[in-house]
Amino acid sequence: MPEGNALDDDTQLTLLAPGRWRGDVTDRWSVRAPNGGYVATYLTRALMEASPAPDPIALNVHFVAPARPGDAVFEADVARAGRSHATLTGRMFQGDDLVAVALATFGRRRPGREIVNTPMPEVPPPDECASRAPSLVPGMSIGDRFDNRLPPGGHPEVGGGGRATMTAGGWKRLRDRELDDLAVPLFMDSWPPSVWGASDSGGYLPTVEMTFHWRSTPSRPWHLVWFTTNDVRDGYFVETGCMWGDDGTLVAQSRQIARFVEPKD
Repeated sequence: MPEGNALDDDTQLTLLAPGRWRGDVTDRWSVRAPNGGYVATYLTRALMEASPAPDPIALNVHFVAPARPGDAVFEADVARAGRSHATLTGRMFQGDDLVAVALATFGRRRPGREIVNTPMPEVPPPDECASRAPSLVPGMSIGDRFDNRLPPGGHPEVGGGGRATMTAGGWKRLRDRELDDLAVPLFMDSWPPSVWGASDSGGYLPTVEMTFHWRSTPSRPWHLVWFTTNDVRDGYFVETGCMWGDDGTLVAQSRQIARFVEPKD
């Protein structure tokens, strides 16, 4: 495990019993509360510890209650282990509160046929894109952890296609660590929401459920993340995302449903 970087320091686990660990949720990955991608990555760490298969393939997380900085307990159980895949369940608790529930599939990536119908957007390389300044809003500490680059012509706070498109994205890398399988959920939930492109008021947007698919092993220094809101209705919105390495390799996909709570005047 890499040493001396924030993500590995902030997802450490101490074994309490088989399939049960203690962790310390920090405030260094917060968006008002600890970010859902950070919570999902912490759960992924526990699931990796428990899995008999090496490679994460899919992860589905239901966020039951807001996380908070402080002690947490993580549980991971193997529901079934076959020859090709292992299915696991995971849970995160803080005190008496169940915070998140996960279902995951692990397997082993093998070389084979490649058919890709998800083209990478045409975006200039990172050194030709402007840096996105870390947020100056109190409690938004997650912005300090990344080097984000905005595509030219994008909305200054969102990036991507600009206002009213509900599309957002740009280049990302951690400031002190390379991307790996563990960090994929964090990368897929740490860009400003694409729904802001059609909303003048911002809003509070807590994730209810999110699914992550690992499509290849990350191996590049920079990754392009790209998100699109599919629809907003009945107080919820659905957003899909993709991530590519700077060589054009599709690394991960995501889909989430979240509440859309506009701020009160």
